[in-house]
Amino acid sequence: MGKKKRKTSKERKSKRYDNRDLSWTTLNKDDYSYCEFPNVIFGKKDLSNKNFKKINAFRAKFSQSNLRNCNFRAASLKFTNFSFCDLSNADFTGANIFHTNFYKANLTNTKFNSAKIRNTKFKDAILTGSSLEKKLTQSKTE
Repeated sequence: MGKKKRKTSKERKSKRYDNRDLSWTTLNKDDYSYCEFPNVIFGKKDLSNKNFKKINAFRAKFSQSNLRNCNFRAASLKFTNFSFCDLSNADFTGANIFHTNFYKANLTNTKFNSAKIRNTKFKDAILTGSSLEKKLTQSKTE
């Protein structure tokens, strides 16, 4: 039996935002790393340049949000909705992206290096310059 990994101070201070509608809330912080966002609605927010590293966004709705230059490295994004979002220059390196919707999202120059992507929709998304552009032509995703 191996030793149990200790949580970092950042992980211990993470915040939960369960089942909230944040559409009308101002999110002033720049760093939301390690936070939990299950069933959260962001709706048309300007969240550009925010750090969402290692977040859990199960069934979160970012639809129509500005997420330019955001860090989603190692995030858990299951059943997450990014439809109509501007995710240009975002970083999804090492993220787990399952059953997620990127319908008509702008993914220009977005990084998906080492990301695990399953059953995810990219219909009508702009993939120009993204690390995913070449991979999608060889996979079974939409």
